Amino acid sequence: MTQFTPGLIIEILLIVLLLATVGYCMVLNARLSRLRSSQDDLRQIITELSAATQTAETAIRGLKTTTEEADARLSDKLHKAQLLTRHLSSLTADREDSRVDAVPPPPTPAPAVTAQRKGQPDPEAWRQIAMARLKRAG
Repeated sequence: MTQFTPGLIIEILLIVLLLATVGYCMVLNARLSRLRSSQDDLRQIITELSAATQTAETAIRGLKTTTEEADARLSDKLHKAQLLTRHLSSLTADREDSRVDAVPPPPTPAPAVTAQRKGQPDPEAWRQIAMARLKRAG
């Protein structure tokens, strides 16, 4: 039989260590491949996120422009409405002044009407008052 010499034992030990190193390198290569794949996925995600950010920035700029334009239009319409309100107020004030001079004051209710108001209201008296107000209003 063959005897195991120290040189042979060292060579067997080297073979075992080399096999372990080759196995570890294969495992490490698989992990590095997964890492590179993940890195490529991460790059793709970052690229998509960057594009989405640019799109959002463009949309925000457009939204700001739209709101500024809407604010300007609304301010203009509000200013016009205020001017129109002042104009209408002055027209109605002039019209009321001319009507006050032309229309006599409403008649005072008769004592019988006032006496009836203490109990049940008289529909005829209310009708007369309403008609007088309608005549004054024109």
